Amino acid sequence: MTLRRIFRPLVEYKVTILLGESRNNALQKALTITRTPTILDSVVTVNITASRPRHKTQYLSSPTLFTLFKAIPAMPQLRTVHLLGIFLEETYLCCILSSPCLTHLILDVVQMSNISKLPPPPQNLRKLTIKMMNPWEAIEPLIAQLATSLEYLELKWCIFLPPRRVQLPYFPRLRELCHHPKPRHNHDNEALLKELIHLVPQITHLHLYGRVHYRHITAFPKSLRHLSIDEDTLTKQTFVCPQLMSLSLRCYPMGTELPSHTLFHP
Repeated sequence: MTLRRIFRPLVEYKVTILLGESRNNALQKALTITRTPTILDSVVTVNITASRPRHKTQYLSSPTLFTLFKAIPAMPQLRTVHLLGIFLEETYLCCILSSPCLTHLILDVVQMSNISKLPPPPQNLRKLTIKMMNPWEAIEPLIAQLATSLEYLELKWCIFLPPRRVQLPYFPRLRELCHHPKPRHNHDNEALLKELIHLVPQITHLHLYGRVHYRHITAFPKSLRHLSIDEDTLTKQTFVCPQLMSLSLRCYPMGTELPSHTLFHP
């Protein structure tokens, strides 16, 4: 065991489990991974995807998920876990958070059970991506648990407001924030974004996506160095940002100058 952990193989495995295509094949793949020490020691990415919507009880009784999630804490090289379209039981989430080297957790259209108690987050878990998930109550305990260690937070196509005002924790290490509003719901999370920026005075990278005017944002943190926005995000509001080192405009027509009413300094 000691020698295997010191002299690790050069091969890195990225495991993808597609639920629904063939239950036997998925289970066999999970068993092969968890029962082969060389593979188990070399897994760097785990992707679990539902090929089609399934009922909650099917996930809870899935031997494939049970086998794979229980083995996650024993994967010493695991860096990224990406879950798409599944129901995430609290027990499985605890297994993920028990991973010693996990750095990036991606929850994509994931349904979560009511969370009562979570283990301390991995020291290396610095990045969290949340896509198309609501309401806020479902993910609030997880974000509160990870807030002290996160350096990167991405919210994509989530609708958190209304019905109630979101209560955000303090993010002492957060440096990079990405916000993708859901199409046709561009203004739903503006207040949330403003509060996030207010709670993260040390942010250095800000990525604002979507055709939306961020009316609630009247100023950026003084720590901001890199700003990335869509062309249609520009408004009549003048943002004075003398500390900016780079400004990126996405989807801006070639050869077209910045509107004169929108100024960035320098």
